[in-house]
Amino acid sequence: MKKISYIRVGTCYYKIVQLPTISGNFNEILVPWNIETLRNDHGKAFIGTIKRYDGFTCIPGHKNFQQECHGFYNTYSPLPYGPKEGTIDFFFGL
Repeated sequence: MKKISYIRVGTCYYKIVQLPTISGNFNEILVPWNIETLRNDHGKAFIGTIKRYDGFTCIPGHKNFQQECHGFYNTYSPLPYGPKEGTIDFFFGL
């Protein structure tokens, strides 16, 4: 079973979920979550284990992506693939 992830940003809690798309891929989204629901589902001690951030930021990074930037949660989603060695074939249209 996949690990359930939660974060706290400022004073709000979020569940990190994988949203399915029509193409069969998944997009990671943050769903607002209630602290009482967290206590009921996981117990009071679990609340203290949730990673905390001061706010949101969006800093792109394809080679050295960092989810956390100076205490902020990075909402940028890096590309799921990287560059490969080789030549690039291209076509100049009319």
